[in-house]
This record gives sequence, structure tokens and C-alpha cells, in this order.
Amino acid sequence: MLDGNTASRIVFLRSKIKRYDEIYFRAAQQGTQPEISDQDYDNLKSELAELEERNPKLKTDDSPTQNVGDDRLEGFKTYIHRQPMLSLDNTYNKEELFDFERRLQRILGPKKLIYVIEPKIDGVAVSLTYEKGSLKRAVTRGNGAEGDDITASVSHIEDLPRTLIGPKAPEIIEIRGEIYMTLEEFKRINRERAARGKPLFTNPRNFAAGSVKLLDQNVARERKLEIVLYAMGSCEPQMFETQVSFQEALRSWAMPVVEQYWLAHGIEQAWVSIKELDQRRHKFRYATDGAVIKLNDTERQSLAGSTAKAPRWAIAYKFAAEQAATRLRAITVQVGRTGRLTPVAELDPLDLAGTTVSRASLHNAEEISRKDIRVGDTVVVEKAGEIIPAIIQVITENRPEDSQPFDLLEHLNGVCPSCGEPIHRLEGFVDYSCVNFQCTAQVTSRIEFFASRRALNIESLGGIVAEKIVENFHINSPVDLFDLEEVQLSKLNLGTENSPHQFGPKNAAKIVEALHRSRNLPLSRWLYGFGIPYVGEAKAKEISKLHKNLKSTAKSKVLHTIVALSRLKEERNAISPNSRKTPPKSEPEREERKIRFHNLGKEILELEQSLDELPPASEIGPVSAQNTIRFFESGFGTELIHRLMVHGINPHSDNYLKLDSDNSRLLEGKTFVLTGTLPSFTRDETKAIIEQAGGKILSSVTKATDYLVAGESPGSKLGKATMLNIKILNESGLLSLLNKL
Repeated sequence: MLDGNTASRIVFLRSKIKRYDEIYFRAAQQGTQPEISDQDYDNLKSELAELEERNPKLKTDDSPTQNVGDDRLEGFKTYIHRQPMLSLDNTYNKEELFDFERRLQRILGPKKLIYVIEPKIDGVAVSLTYEKGSLKRAVTRGNGAEGDDITASVSHIEDLPRTLIGPKAPEIIEIRGEIYMTLEEFKRINRERAARGKPLFTNPRNFAAGSVKLLDQNVARERKLEIVLYAMGSCEPQMFETQVSFQEALRSWAMPVVEQYWLAHGIEQAWVSIKELDQRRHKFRYATDGAVIKLNDTERQSLAGSTAKAPRWAIAYKFAAEQAATRLRAITVQVGRTGRLTPVAELDPLDLAGTTVSRASLHNAEEISRKDIRVGDTVVVEKAGEIIPAIIQVITENRPEDSQPFDLLEHLNGVCPSCGEPIHRLEGFVDYSCVNFQCTAQVTSRIEFFASRRALNIESLGGIVAEKIVENFHINSPVDLFDLEEVQLSKLNLGTENSPHQFGPKNAAKIVEALHRSRNLPLSRWLYGFGIPYVGEAKAKEISKLHKNLKSTAKSKVLHTIVALSRLKEERNAISPNSRKTPPKSEPEREERKIRFHNLGKEILELEQSLDELPPASEIGPVSAQNTIRFFESGFGTELIHRLMVHGINPHSDNYLKLDSDNSRLLEGKTFVLTGTLPSFTRDETKAIIEQAGGKILSSVTKATDYLVAGESPGSKLGKATMLNIKILNESGLLSLLNKL
């Protein structure tokens, strides 16, 4: 019998890991810091894998243990890998490493195994395809089966040969490796940003990951990325009997390769090599966070095979994070793109993980309070790879007698260090934020975000270009971009007075054309591009389902109802006459509470009934709704809407669902069958929308079926519906039917 607690824990772990995956890929895009260390993340996945192993009935195909994640982004052309690009299983301890060999010997026999040990590079995985010796394309790992085409960004890497010179190359070969940024280059970029008063990027790995996905190739060229190659995907014809022979071929083709690798007979010898690598790794030109142990024999690799997620013939051993003690000199506060305030520890410099460390992340005010971190304390700092250092412990016995607890609100006198406006912390959240949408520290970042690929996709408007436009043309709001003229833009100086570099007519034309195209982008892209706190892509799509256009969103009754309903529920819970947390102090107070509790129940019911008349709005939530209202009711938001209307810009929803009393039974008597996945709706949401409009959902296609709603990856139902001449709808077809378009 399955333990209910185990099942709940598995569901919790999957949800947690998927959330951290989303945060990781978002951090990679934006050059920011993930919320969890690699080791803590790997520990969660290890726990989940162990629970699933003990309870195989609870293992599912969509579990994070069965997949490699997915770094694909909307808008990129994708290519299928000729051979799946899997990830590696990780371990942090010696015993698990020795278990790895025992598992291999159960498959391959007791004969001593020969391994190659290579540095594990802390970068961005890439697969290069060479056909007839020429570079054809560069593709990210993606979901393991297919990835995004980043050939344009990779073409700027100077050391990467476009053709394979030397010995004859295979007809087709996939060569895999990591794109990275040297610590020196990363420091150079951050020094320039610091000089301009811009927020610093947090680590080279995430910055490199964001750089390879840049649309603006001028900016991508400025960020000097490098590459190291070490693995083989598909190879036709197969020419390599060992990993070592493949490495030597890479060298003969003048490929950038790992600086050193070790050959080991048996896992004990491999362990000695791993320790030697740990001693030498800080001298390498790239960041390393572990060792990769691979079978040398490629035929034995094939015999060992792979799981859906990782090869059985290789494993990554992760090095422990390095720690050292130093003094906390001060705490400064940075303002991020969305106004989030992040405290940063200013430290007495110390050498750690091969670099000089003088700053560390403090995350938020709650973290400082929980660890009781104070200015003047001696603190233990931890650094793993090139991840930004973090304070993990305070040595309280060394604390100065006159030290005081740190209060971020008091430290800032309650105002933003950039614009001087009051700062706020939403109930239930740990971060303080500046909610002034005209805050000077946020302007350039907001413009960059507004122009990003997943928002308005304004090519050539990023990095130094955005900074110079804000600086020279006094841009304070995204709508100011629509006042720019092509001639004016072309003369923009991206250099200095002594060394000028004009933006040029071609680049200026690209921006103006992209701005013109953006007028016709759907409402959800604009809402996302505004950078409203807690309104990401998914929330923006949910909001656009309930609003016809931008103007109606700005005056939304639905969002006000969601917020009002949340507040009433909170009040009702707080004043419950049977509350154990805050019980009534007297019998008269209990009676008063009963009356108020009853009246609040009636108000809540009325509001819930008003929301029931609309398509499912549960995914929006009161925090996203409140922030959207605050944005549009602010002086900044009001002026932005007014000026967009003056420009004739009123973006319309492409997934709007109008289900009012006039058409709420529009589909009465009609039957539907669902197959595949729709872009904007889950299966349950699609079913609820159709049934709410009077339609009936069937499980299989018959002659009596009126419509088949088909999304991505449809099943056999699509073929049967085609044979029976049943009308087939995609998502836009279903929305057209619902909205009488």
C-alpha cells in the first residue's frame, strides 16, 4: 500500500523542482541569480529519484527525474538533435561515485573499466553540427530532443573554426561542449556597468546563457564569449573507438578543448585524478564546478546505454563549495529592474575559489534577520564555481559589543536609494520594492525588457544601445520610443567623445521597423513587456483572456473584483468567531463577529458568482491583479495609456473569451472531442470553457461529433476526424467560434 505522505512529498518535490527550473532558465535569460544553490537543487532531485525508485507506481513521464529540463525560448528556430543531448547524473560523495562503477560492471561484466576524467565546465551546453567539414549550425540542449538555433551568436566566437582543418573529418558530426565567459571579461563588463551606475550581473554562467539568446547581434558581439568542446553526439561514419581518440581529433582540427584530461584504470585511480583536478582547476581559463567521469571505450558506452535523462556510462562529481571567514564592512542596497531591493554585503577582500571576493549576496531583509547578520560581524562566506558568494554563517563570538541588528527599512529611511520614493513590502512577500515606475534606476532595464524578444521583440535595442538612448534622448517610459525618428537614431553615439561610434542608418531602420510591427502584437506581449511586478508571460496571457484590449485592461472590473474577493476572505478568516489564533475576548465581541462573519459570507458569495460568469480566472491571483491595478492607476501608467492612445496604439487580446449572457449558451447541443495540447489553455480549462458555453465533451470521435479541437502533438483522433469530415479547430478557431468572430 502506498503511503499518502510519500505521495504528497513526491508531488511537493516535483512542484518545487519545476519552479526552480523556471527560475533558473529565467535567471539565465536575464543574467540574474537563481534562488537555490546547485547542491541544494541536486539534493531535492536525489530525494525525488529515491522516492520514485521505492514507489515505481508514482513515477510519471513528466517527472523532473525523467527529463533534462528545457531551455528553449519562444521565437527561436529549433532543430532536432541527430542524437539526443542528455544531461549527466550528479554526485557529491565518494561512495556514490564507486556505486557508479558497480552499476556499470553489472551491465558490462567484472572486467576493469577504463575512464577519462575531464573538467566539468560551468557554462552553457551547445551542440555544433559540421557537415562535410563546415559548420552548419549551433543548437542549445533545449529539451534534449531539440534545441534553439544560436548559430548567429556562436559565429562571434573567435576561436571556433568554421571548417575542420587537418585530418579528414566525418561526413556529419555533432560536436558538443560549453559556451562560457572568462572571469576577466565578466569583471570588465561589470566594471563598465558599475561606472554607469547600472546593476551588476551576478555570475558568468547565467550571463553567458543570456548572451547566446540575444536577438541584437551587435550586443552579442561585444560580449566576448568563448567555447570549449569535449563530447560527441552523432558521427557518420563512426570513426572513434575511444573518448581519447576523439579528443585528439578535436585537437588536430584546431578546436578549443579542455586544458587537461586524465586516463584512469578503475574507479580508485579515477578518484585520485579527481582530487588532482580539484587542485589544478582554478588555473583553467574557464570556471569548473566538478569532474566528469566517462567510459573511454565508445562501444562499451553504447552497451551501457542511457536512461531518458542521462547516459549510464558517465557521471559528474561536483566539488564542495569553498568557505572562508572575513569581516562584513557594510551593507548596500541595489534596485533591480522591477524595483526589487536587494541587500549586498561589502566584505574585507579575501581569496576564495581562485578569485578575490569583496561582495556577497544577502538576498533579502528576511534572510539578514534570520541569520542575524550585522555590520562589523565576522562571517563565513561560501563560493561554488563562479556563482556569486553567499554568507552562510555568522561567528557571533567575534561580534563587536556595540553591534546592532540590521533593519533594511530603517537603513534606507523607508525610501528608495535611487529615486527617494517610499518603498513597500507586499503582505506575504519577503522583498521590499520601489513601486515608482519612473525610478531612475529602473528606466534602462525597463526599456531593455520592453524591447526583449519575448515582449515586443525590438531588434537592436538592448545593452549599450538602450543605455545611450535613455541617456541622450531623455527616455523615461517605453512609449517615448515611439517618438524617436530614424535620422535621430542613426546619429546616436555608442562610443565616447574621443572615440565616437555611430549607431548607423541600418540599425536605426531596424528599430523603427520593429516599433511599427510591435503595434500589432497581442495584448499579452504588451502586458508582459511593461514589466509589472508578478506579471510574467503566463499571468499576462491569463489577464488577456479576460480583456478585449489594453484600454479595457486599464479600467478592469475583473481585476478589482479578484482583489476585493481576496481581501474579504482574509478579513473573514481573521474575524471568525471560532478562531483559535485570535479568539474573541468576550461574548459580545463573539456576537459582533458572528454578524460580520455572516455579512462577509454574503458579499463573498456575490463576488464569486460574478466571477463564475467569466472564463476561469483562478490563475491570475490577487497579487498579480493588485500589481496590474497599481500600475495602470499610477501617474506613470495613466500617462502611458494616454500617450499610447494618442499614437493610435491599443493592443488587442488574441485569446479573449467573451462569455456573457448573450452568448453563454452559444454551443448548446454541440459536441466536442479534444486532442493534443493548446498553447494558452490546459485540457481542463478548455473543457470548462466549452461546457460553460453549452457544449458537450466526448471522449472519442464518432459521426455524431461536431468539432475536434486539436492542439500540438495530436493523437489518432485527428486522423479519424479527417476521415469522417468532422470540422477541426485549432485554438484560434475555437476562440473565433466562442466570440462569434
